[in-house]
Amino acid sequence: MAIKTTTAAPVGSEMWREGWHEMVISKAKAGKWNDTDLIDLSFKDRDTLKIRVFANYNKETNQEFSLANLFKYANAGIVSVLEDPTGKRPVIQYDDDPNNLIGKTVNVYLFKVGKYSQASNRIAPIVQEGEHLSYNEKDVEAIKKSCMKGIQMQIDKANSKAKDKETTSTSTTS
Repeated sequence: MAIKTTTAAPVGSEMWREGWHEMVISKAKAGKWNDTDLIDLSFKDRDTLKIRVFANYNKETNQEFSLANLFKYANAGIVSVLEDPTGKRPVIQYDDDPNNLIGKTVNVYLFKVGKYSQASNRIAPIVQEGEHLSYNEKDVEAIKKSCMKGIQMQIDKANSKAKDKETTSTSTTS
């Protein structure tokens, strides 16, 4: 036998508290589920935390926005920002290779379901100056705020599933 040392996160570690956390993407892999494009993300120093971001399309324009926002908010693979013909919104060209996401830092929202932390698949940028896109504190807070309605729906759905599962296991063991 030998004397060994190890480190441990303190109980109630800030690492898993509910709320927004800046995280570095360590892995990004494209895939499909039921013919829907997706990207699976993993994060540095959080081996058990994974996010799956599915493609979603605007019903009026048929423009994909979830995966596009992932690249835009991570400031990953941005090739250029072009002027919109109407002058209202810039048009962003990006390379959608998931490897462009690796090493990028984003804001991820963690929430509790029972005693476990889960991550929302809606991310927000960090304050940053990029070659093509930049985000200041006001931008980041506005994007976080706009994410929260969807995040709350995700939290409610996860808690409802957990409650249904608990009810089912309780009723089958009674």
